[in-house]
Amino acid sequence: MRKVLGLLAAVALCLPVGVISAGSAGAANTVLPKCKTLTGTQTYKPGLPPVSSNKLVKPVTTTNALIKGCVGGGITSGKSSGSLKATTGTNCKKLIADTGKPGKPTPAKITWSNGQTSTVSNTITVTGSTPTALKAKLVTKYTGGPEPPSRDEIARLAYYFYERRGRQDGQDVDDWLSAERELTRHYQ
Repeated sequence: MRKVLGLLAAVALCLPVGVISAGSAGAANTVLPKCKTLTGTQTYKPGLPPVSSNKLVKPVTTTNALIKGCVGGGITSGKSSGSLKATTGTNCKKLIADTGKPGKPTPAKITWSNGQTSTVSNTITVTGSTPTALKAKLVTKYTGGPEPPSRDEIARLAYYFYERRGRQDGQDVDDWLSAERELTRHYQ
């Protein structure tokens, strides 16, 4: 419990809501990935004193996560990392006492499989503990990064491909995917 805060499988349910489905203001109709799993750890340096200790430390908290099973926007996976220096002292006893209360948001960056990056804010909430680890939930909020192409932009380019091909039917999915790929490269 001194060094690692394990992120549970329940965390995977939070990421698609917080990062994947949310865009910045004015980002309506964007093609954002939907992801199946998120796993990761949160570490403290220096390590947190044991539950039996009243000593407080101001650690640097580092969160690392792997995002997998993504579909959409040309993205299949991502890696997230971020760190924050504590401004107030903490220890294991305090984290357990604060169960259910969201921690201070940690700024982080996601590097997606297509090379794009997004900035996010991660908030950890301790939901319980075992003798060796804290159980937690992660909520991630999208705060910025290159916007993926909108559905309208993809549709316009796909229609252009259709017209350029002489309006031959039967390749609408190929046109859509080609347009999405082309615009995604443009947005990088």
